[in-house]
Amino acid sequence: MAECVADNAGEDAFWKFTENVYTKMADKSIYTTQGESQIITDETMLTLAANAGANQNQVKSCVDSGEKTAVVKAMMDGASAAGIGG
Repeated sequence: MAECVADNAGEDAFWKFTENVYTKMADKSIYTTQGESQIITDETMLTLAANAGANQNQVKSCVDSGEKTAVVKAMMDGASAAGIGG
């Protein structure tokens, strides 16, 4: 989703979105209880995208289309090849 935020609203929005996600993960305010599981909903992520300055509908369309899947996979493959995990 972060790549879709960047395409929609630029690099500043990407970094604001990413920082907010990690901050909320650390303080656990991003999680919703569903049954016995703690999850992060699409709605929560889209709200964070909007708070960062992106258009929610355009980000959702980007995510749903899978247009950034290859980009993210290439980044993950590059990181793995460099010995980075996580």
